[in-house]
Amino acid sequence: MIYLVVLVSLSTITSSEISSASSHGTFGRDFFVGILGPWQIIRSGNATLQITSENTTDTVNIHVPYLGINTRRRFVGHFEFSIPNLIIHGTNNTVYHRGIHVTTDIDVSLVVITSHNSDWNEARESYLIIPKSMISSSYIISSYTSGSFWNSNFLIVATENETVVNITINTESSLPMTVSMNNMDTYFYDSQKDLSGSIVKSNKPIAVFSGHEATAVPYDCYDKHFMAEQLLPISTFGREFIVPPMPPKSGYVVRVYGSEQNTTISYTLTLRNEKRQLRIPGQFHEILGEDKPLKIYASKPVQMVLYSTCYSFDSAYHIGGSTMAIIPATQQYANTYFFTVSPIFGNTDHYVAIMAKYRNIEDDLRINGKRFQENVQSNVMTFYKDTYIVSIYKIHVGVYKLEHVNGLRFGALQYGFGGNGKSYSNVLGLVTGADGLTCLQCNGISITKPCNRVTKCAPGQVCLIEKFITHYGQILYNMDCSDAKCTSTSRPGSTPVCQYCCDNDLCNSYCNVTNHVQPEVTVVG
Repeated sequence: MIYLVVLVSLSTITSSEISSASSHGTFGRDFFVGILGPWQIIRSGNATLQITSENTTDTVNIHVPYLGINTRRRFVGHFEFSIPNLIIHGTNNTVYHRGIHVTTDIDVSLVVITSHNSDWNEARESYLIIPKSMISSSYIISSYTSGSFWNSNFLIVATENETVVNITINTESSLPMTVSMNNMDTYFYDSQKDLSGSIVKSNKPIAVFSGHEATAVPYDCYDKHFMAEQLLPISTFGREFIVPPMPPKSGYVVRVYGSEQNTTISYTLTLRNEKRQLRIPGQFHEILGEDKPLKIYASKPVQMVLYSTCYSFDSAYHIGGSTMAIIPATQQYANTYFFTVSPIFGNTDHYVAIMAKYRNIEDDLRINGKRFQENVQSNVMTFYKDTYIVSIYKIHVGVYKLEHVNGLRFGALQYGFGGNGKSYSNVLGLVTGADGLTCLQCNGISITKPCNRVTKCAPGQVCLIEKFITHYGQILYNMDCSDAKCTSTSRPGSTPVCQYCCDNDLCNSYCNVTNHVQPEVTVVG
């Protein structure tokens, strides 16, 4: 049994008014992979490289020097390749040559499924691999520890020779550690202390993976589970997030990691508006969610990580263990995803959470060209003036293309729970925003007339809306793209009343006294 969760924000814009937006993001051709291991490494088990693409013939090259693997395979739409668990590190604070390099001839989505050994369900996990074009040189580690005997950990994969990595462990007051690496080298570090908030920086691009050998969220449940995720570099952090619940579990945990000093996060929990301050890079705030989604906004870029609760947290549903997944920012949403619901996990209920900001998005969502048939659950939530919907759909094991036929962007997260502690989660994909935002574009428009025109902004621009009074006393609005400084476009001789800039598609639909890009902007005139 498989479900799909849809989060939608209500807007006055219809889907037919939005042009298609494209950006490759995590859909790529060149990947560097690292494999983290659970507390009990089952040498007879395997990790699986799972590739999904459009239904066309493609070639994949897989190079694993440590295991002597250098193979080239052809496939159509979907391909899986097993990597023996011998690739997993066993020694702390050590450099090995255990990287995995995957290249393809066309763009693909690549997911790792770990340790699918039928005798130990708690070692199963999945995570999306980020292509080389998206990785960078600065990261903040996300892990978890709750009274476990097992270790928090992270793994670094070098993509070039003469790579120098500086690591500042959050649990120690000593100077940063320095590690020298070459192409395809891997560096592993673990500790019984929670390594979350540790900072990793390098002189060349690296891929960073983090997790935990076996832990439980939010407290020390009897049943612990392996967790792993590839981290996004700090340069791709965002400011606005919709965090889905993880039904059928009745709770979930979110950690928000700050990347800059004095970052303020805002969210609503149980009808209360909450604000918290992250004073230094690497500091995080933990939120225990319920069975409703969260809308979280940060004044500066942050990393958002979602954790499912442990097996015994919910007395009504004793299924699945704790797992972790990166949550994409709203500006990182795409309009098309290719993914696979794998039979590897056995008797597991699978789910996909979809996050979006448009009223009619559900009408034009298609999975393998068809509408969703079975709606399991819906929620309507409001955060200040934004309203979004959460819906859950059932699907089945298979290979999928998930898209919005009119190009509206939405986020997507896949996860699953089963008996005997089975659980996994991974984001389906995200984009970097290199194509620029889609913004409303109307000049001198009255509040009584809807804006039905959109435009594609240049990379780095934001969406702008201004309210002003003409010298005849008319109240009018301008909506357009703007530079990051939120430069005014109002006419000479007019009196400005309100100015608002934001960094998400179609976010300039109302004028607010608070500016998402520059919080200092306030009402004038």
